[in-house]
Amino acid sequence: MMFRTLSPAAAPISLADIMRAVADRIQGNDSLSRLCHEIGEYFSVKHVFLLGSGKQALTIILQALGRISKRSEVVIPTYTCFSVPSAVVKAGCQVSLCQLDEQTLDMDVASLSAAVSPRTLCVVATHLLGARADMKGIRGVCEANGAFLVEDAAQAMGLSYEGNMLGTVGDVGFFSLGRGKNLTCGSGGVIVTNNDRIAAEITALYEELPSISTSVALRNVLLVLAMALCIRPWLFWLPANMPWLRLGETKFEPEFPIQRMDAWRASILIGWQRRLESANAKRRQTAVQLMARLQRCRISIVGAVNGGSDFLRLPILLPEKSDKERLCGDGSAKILGISRLYPSGVDEIAELRRAVIQHEGQSGGRIADRLVTLPVHRFVTCDDQERIAGVVEMIVGSK
Repeated sequence: MMFRTLSPAAAPISLADIMRAVADRIQGNDSLSRLCHEIGEYFSVKHVFLLGSGKQALTIILQALGRISKRSEVVIPTYTCFSVPSAVVKAGCQVSLCQLDEQTLDMDVASLSAAVSPRTLCVVATHLLGARADMKGIRGVCEANGAFLVEDAAQAMGLSYEGNMLGTVGDVGFFSLGRGKNLTCGSGGVIVTNNDRIAAEITALYEELPSISTSVALRNVLLVLAMALCIRPWLFWLPANMPWLRLGETKFEPEFPIQRMDAWRASILIGWQRRLESANAKRRQTAVQLMARLQRCRISIVGAVNGGSDFLRLPILLPEKSDKERLCGDGSAKILGISRLYPSGVDEIAELRRAVIQHEGQSGGRIADRLVTLPVHRFVTCDDQERIAGVVEMIVGSK
């Protein structure tokens, strides 16, 4: 089709999901309590908290840990979503950086050992794009230094690590329910933990949070409806050509409200387990097929070292920055959902340069310069995969 355009990411949501949410709200069901119970059972956790976004969830976690410990430094990856350092600053903590390994997209052990100190409140271990972090290794460093382990599973909801669900391996974890994540209700965040002490502090903070107004909640429903329609390839060209929407843009914004999730968003998540498992299975299948097609190209598939192909978006590391610029600037690549991820390392965020704790040689720039993501969501067909592999081969060059 002339205007067929793939989005870089697409979470499972349908018009039927929205209609079920409307019926649920008309019936006046306690959708929030139901969702908490379902998440607790699914992830085998005792405590579940529902927030307005993943960024808000991380902020509450850090504030809660700060009530337990007097430490204030938070170790995060040098290359991650800008929402992470935004939450750290919002919580009144100091950002400390840890280098990522280019091939695993996981924290480098030597860098982590250098970054963690007696001042470290916690380490935020991130499963970037679904690439599993080495939770055993990271936990060992945390325990040796008396630091908490926070698990950022915002891009890995429903995935597992050595028999345990991601998000539940650390002392406390969180998920994001934003657009393009494993599961969405438009926006939202979830905190999960089995640690009673941490849960008690989160509860104290959570009870003070406001709920959004009914009018704002209904506006969110309308935005979800628009997203459910426009995320489809035959309509995505429309929002993709509206630059003022800033789709996919990541920004460092430490000033934001923190609110509880509303009942409307919880109602949109009716049947979320089935949707989550189906979407993850489809991404896994597409990633495997696409990786096989990319074998002929002179690129590295990264992030698969610690466990398979459960990617939110398939990450590839190109040889040079110029290769990335040529590929991402190509018109065919854009309509196939081939996209950049984050524009720079956290160390290059202008507002953070004077405040961030950075050790020698720890920069996210090398990854930012060469990392590109390929779509693997449910709208990616076999023909799309061939075209994606063909564009990558044409732009980057064959072996």
